[in-house]
Amino acid sequence: MYNLDNFTLSDLHKEYDGLDVVENCPHCNISISPILISHHKFYDEAMNLPMHTLVLQCNRNKCSRIYLADIWLQSVFPGNDVVVIDHLILPKVNVVFNDPKIAEISPEFISIYNESLKAESMGLLKICGCGYRKAIEFLVKDYIISSNSENEDFDINDIKKSTRVIKLIEKYFDDPILISVAKKLFWLGNDETHYERKWESKDIKDMKNLIEVFLYKIKMDLSIQKYNNEMGI
Repeated sequence: MYNLDNFTLSDLHKEYDGLDVVENCPHCNISISPILISHHKFYDEAMNLPMHTLVLQCNRNKCSRIYLADIWLQSVFPGNDVVVIDHLILPKVNVVFNDPKIAEISPEFISIYNESLKAESMGLLKICGCGYRKAIEFLVKDYIISSNSENEDFDINDIKKSTRVIKLIEKYFDDPILISVAKKLFWLGNDETHYERKWESKDIKDMKNLIEVFLYKIKMDLSIQKYNNEMGI
């Protein structure tokens, strides 16, 4: 590892495509324009690829903390452009989701969703989407079960065993907004598990945004039900 003199991250941007993956501070979790403190380039025999380790500093005055970024490189024909094909940011920040209202309905959703967040934070982008999709299936089924707990004709086992989750959504959800969001979530979730993607312009960020909307809507409905039960309709 060596000092930089006048070498900056902008110079590396001229050499590598896809370097923007290192421009999110793991300490404050904000997109930044990091300062390149030092770097070292070598060959990773295990990956059989050239590798570049960067020592970076957050440029935000409120943070200014140091982090490391390992990037793996590959030449792409034609033109021999060098692209970043994989990366690892350290330290890994432990992102944990917790919501008492949601946990009361579906503790398994909380567990699976947090495992998916951890996978994403470790750069395991090929598998975290599958986890988010599984988490939502648990939340949808648990929400249906919770909402129908006083229905004597309701069969819990039918819900648990069903593989046609969208059909369950159409049957048991009354709110058109909730139905629309849930369907879109499963469309994107299926893209994360199937060989070909249907929604090429959408990714994990879109899926997580929809999960936030879905959770917000469920919590709002739960609050309305709570006060209707306590104060009357």
